[in-house]
Amino acid sequence: MDRREGRKRDLASVTVVCDGRVHCLSSERSRVRAPFPCACRPSSPRRAGCGGARPRPARKASRPSRRRTLQLGKFYTAPEEPNPLPLEDGLRFRSRAEPVRLSYSQYLHRFDARNADEIASGRASRPTPNIAVWIPASAIKDYVARILPMSSDVAGVDLFSFWPLKTRRFTRPLFKVPDEEIMFSIWMNRSVAPDDPAALSAMLASNRSLLEQMTAVGGKAYRQYGIVISQNEWAEHFGPEVWRRFSAAKKKFDPNRVLTPGPEIFH
Repeated sequence: MDRREGRKRDLASVTVVCDGRVHCLSSERSRVRAPFPCACRPSSPRRAGCGGARPRPARKASRPSRRRTLQLGKFYTAPEEPNPLPLEDGLRFRSRAEPVRLSYSQYLHRFDARNADEIASGRASRPTPNIAVWIPASAIKDYVARILPMSSDVAGVDLFSFWPLKTRRFTRPLFKVPDEEIMFSIWMNRSVAPDDPAALSAMLASNRSLLEQMTAVGGKAYRQYGIVISQNEWAEHFGPEVWRRFSAAKKKFDPNRVLTPGPEIFH
């Protein structure tokens, strides 16, 4: 429900299947996610945006081809009808699914069935060293080029997505973003088997490397996710002025350090 207008908002989406397997990535308003694989599988039940599409058989090649899908979505308010065709301008794809219309509530809960399946199968209890970073647009091509060659075993990715955002929309001082006008949000939802400590250590080392590369290009991390970092790294993340104000507020309002101990910001 859109409280400003008091009307239900619906979502129209288009799934584009490029050279193979159907995946399901969505966009919110002006956000458009790039065509990289996610956890939606061809055999999965019909989900938001998937439209039950089936891929064409992959061509024979000397090496396995990557099969990607781009899902485009647009919010609208009835009786207005959205026109998704301009969003497809310039795209070249082999097949497409029919548009799917969802209520706003259905859109918000579109992954509930998948999440329930993961809980029932025990997959949700696996260690999940996730990472989320903001990368300036000028560096995104080289940064992503370090991620895409990873094999599925090394990456351990259940969901990989990235999409552009305007940094000026983030105005809270403790939410740090790159200095450029456009940044890309990258999410890697990773997991490993619970009985494989070596794989977990390797994945944590991979996250550390990705964070170092992020810092080198002027990026910022979404610090709710990722590895625990040192206090000096926290200070560098926030910058001198914000760190000074943040530290002073912590000493004044939480001198016993009761609140939010997990990230170990002040330890």
